[in-house]
Amino acid sequence: MQINEEIRKELVKNLKEWQKELNYHIELCIKEIESAKTVEDIMRYKRNLLYICVRELPLQAGVCYFCLLHKDEEKNELDCENCEYGKIHGICFEPDSDYQTILKRRNKLLYEIELSYFDDDKYE
Repeated sequence: MQINEEIRKELVKNLKEWQKELNYHIELCIKEIESAKTVEDIMRYKRNLLYICVRELPLQAGVCYFCLLHKDEEKNELDCENCEYGKIHGICFEPDSDYQTILKRRNKLLYEIELSYFDDDKYE
């Protein structure tokens, strides 16, 4: 399959916007860690950092080559039935698609970070 250069440019533009937003949140977390007064504070901010990094994985339609390729600009709809990715991995919105599997695993990881990484522990 040949690369559509317009789609590539839009994808790169969108990924740079995503990167800028993610970097902003990462920098905030690092600043909080830099000014932390206790190890518990560091762990709390680090948990937030982990959570943000996983939550913000670039999985949205705006950063998907195929979604951009199959977006009907006039209707603002996706033509998923003709999606090459969907033909191999399942249409993203179908419950048994690979995309949904990835989202479920991401959500499970978010839950585990929130539940297990740091739970207002007290260190001696």
